[in-house]
Amino acid sequence: MTKSREPTPAANTPTIAAPLDERPLRFITLDEEGYFMMDGMRVSDADVGSDWLSRMRIDEGGRAFFDDLDRDTGSRTHVIVEAFDQPLIASDLDPSSWQVRLPYGVTKTISPDSLRVDEWDRFHFRTVENVPGVLNRPAQSRFFQMADDYDDESVTVQGRRIEITPLFQRPDSEDASEVRDAAWWSAFYDSDDMRWDLGREHPLLDELIPPLKITRCRILVLGCGQGHDAAWWARRGHIVTAVDFSKSAIERARGLYGESANLRWINGDALSLPQSMTSSFDVIFEHTLYCAIPPERRQELARTWWRLLSPRGRVLGIIPTMDKEIGPPYGGSEWELRKRLLDAGRSGRALFRPLIWKRLRNGPPRRTGKELFFAIERGDSID
Repeated sequence: MTKSREPTPAANTPTIAAPLDERPLRFITLDEEGYFMMDGMRVSDADVGSDWLSRMRIDEGGRAFFDDLDRDTGSRTHVIVEAFDQPLIASDLDPSSWQVRLPYGVTKTISPDSLRVDEWDRFHFRTVENVPGVLNRPAQSRFFQMADDYDDESVTVQGRRIEITPLFQRPDSEDASEVRDAAWWSAFYDSDDMRWDLGREHPLLDELIPPLKITRCRILVLGCGQGHDAAWWARRGHIVTAVDFSKSAIERARGLYGESANLRWINGDALSLPQSMTSSFDVIFEHTLYCAIPPERRQELARTWWRLLSPRGRVLGIIPTMDKEIGPPYGGSEWELRKRLLDAGRSGRALFRPLIWKRLRNGPPRRTGKELFFAIERGDSID
């Protein structure tokens, strides 16, 4: 065991990436049906909405955006679009032209080979400009009615068979077993290729956590990496257990922050922790694990959170919402998180209850417009 010492911030903290550009930056939200929202009200002006929607694109960071021109000054503003679901929500799809109908009367041509399906059997697509979207339920129902044939793996429309693959994809050079292998992750730490690592705790913790008035409690950090977030919690007097799949990550965390009575490191699989840890924690802090694990295991992670928390325990999470089908890290949406965590489903019992749910706009510049912060409380029962 490493000699006990007080956790200290990591040395040689790397410089965070520069802002998107030097133009003024603002944000606008898209509701669940794909309409723009301003000041809590849906934008009803069809000319404005169609103009914004038609010009929307996806940048290299997986953010939806458009550039808005001020006609009076001639200056351009970079507008980041915070979509609750996919940026485009289609109410109809014409298979003869492969055009989708969008809010504000906008139509876009999609690539039929881009069709993907999520675990709720929703069809996702990409326009020829590579902007992602999803068919709403009525549109998907009509699409199937017009299909010649379909099964679990394909749909045939007007004589053309289209393979339907999962929304999230594995890199071509990697299979599932490699991505899930702890050695695969350790290789990144051993090579110092840690592009996801901020070199410190998330910089908004000092702003987000104190208002919650969390008294000294048992904190669990899953997928702790080099331990920056775990050490932040320990410095504030909490009893912290930090877990990571990668042995190299845990060794680095111990080297940076030591081990003490209130800071313990475990090299193990976050999804397979022993039954002895059930109901052992008051707070689980989630930062970079949800986006790193294979997406088909995200519901398993949500149930793991529920199992490890004490009654009325809370998950505090900072999770990316971005367009990224190939990972890790993988993208995701607020819609998906709500379905996994907050929807009661057929059982009538949700895993968690929402306490705080908001987008972050002042975090690390390279993550601007891509982070969601939530505080959720464990429900009373699980399916």
